[in-house]
Amino acid sequence: SGLVSLSSVSMAAAWLLALVLSCGNSYGHPDPHEAKSSGKCKGQNSTQTWRDGTESVPCVFEAPAALKPRSLMQVGALQESKIDMEDKAKEENVIAREAIQVGEAKESKKAENAKKKAGNTKTEHAKEAKEIEVKKAWDAGGAKRQLAPRRLKSFKGTPIGFIVADTENNRIMQWDVGADAVHGGRVVAGDDGTHACSHGNDCVNLPQDIKFDTEGHLIIAERDNKVTRWKIGATQGETVAGDGKKTTKANELKRLWDPTGIAIDHDGGYVIAEPNLHRVVKWSAGATQGELIAGTGKRSFGSRVGSTIEELDTPSKVEVAANGDYVILEKNRVSRWVPGQTQGTVVIDKLQNPVGLNIDSDGAYIITEKKGNG
Repeated sequence: SGLVSLSSVSMAAAWLLALVLSCGNSYGHPDPHEAKSSGKCKGQNSTQTWRDGTESVPCVFEAPAALKPRSLMQVGALQESKIDMEDKAKEENVIAREAIQVGEAKESKKAENAKKKAGNTKTEHAKEAKEIEVKKAWDAGGAKRQLAPRRLKSFKGTPIGFIVADTENNRIMQWDVGADAVHGGRVVAGDDGTHACSHGNDCVNLPQDIKFDTEGHLIIAERDNKVTRWKIGATQGETVAGDGKKTTKANELKRLWDPTGIAIDHDGGYVIAEPNLHRVVKWSAGATQGELIAGTGKRSFGSRVGSTIEELDTPSKVEVAANGDYVILEKNRVSRWVPGQTQGTVVIDKLQNPVGLNIDSDGAYIITEKKGNG
């Protein structure tokens, strides 16, 4: 009976193997040799007949092929595909987060720019409001009719206070003794803000230097190629030298070129320094042209103290000494000229960009330098 049982088991195993092979190698897939059969397995419990016709067996499907892999190789491929999909999803999440961060950064920058623009607009509105306030102050007149000077070119002390050439505001200002430093000034010549300036004799064009004549009138050297004479508080001046047109020729004496220095001679004549022409000229009261009193129109270089010179180096200021000599501030030196002589003498050298010259009551030279220890 043991042999029978073993034989029965063997037969059962063989029959089961035949059954599997007849329906497919796994999970209901057709066998590779299915081409030999006369029909196909069409559904669950359908039968398939081998060509030799010796046997028919049921064909059982456990599940659709799409849900069950055919082999371990297919299982591995699916696992790799799953891993690839997970990696791709992670990568897409990273890209999405980066895109969000970029978008947030752009929005933040946009908000920052909008805030900055709003701040600029606020500043511009404040500036416009300030300008309107200043204009109203000008129109109101009196002590309020003034602006803070952007540049104080020069000043002269008077018994009643100070006179200031406010160059870039095209006007001359006066501060009385004891007046408020900010609001106590008033316009005494030039643009007072009450009318449109025509750049004629009702205006002062970039005043470079100022002096008083013997009658107490203001004598103003202007960048507008002329010298004008103003009565304190007048609304219009008169031209006393030049005609407002430029000359580039040193021997042309009817016109001026950018006069920057002015002095009053003992006879009331106007002594004028012209740096661009390297000369100093004198215009007598009522004259229609000047006379050359220092320089030749050519530039001089490198002379030391005590040297005799015939030429000037960019003269910018001039003063008349007590004895009538002309003291001239040049590019890096000071020279002194006797009236009627064609030569001068260097009295100070090695200056560093001097911009101001005066002579005190003792005859000493007071010099202002932009650089150096002066």
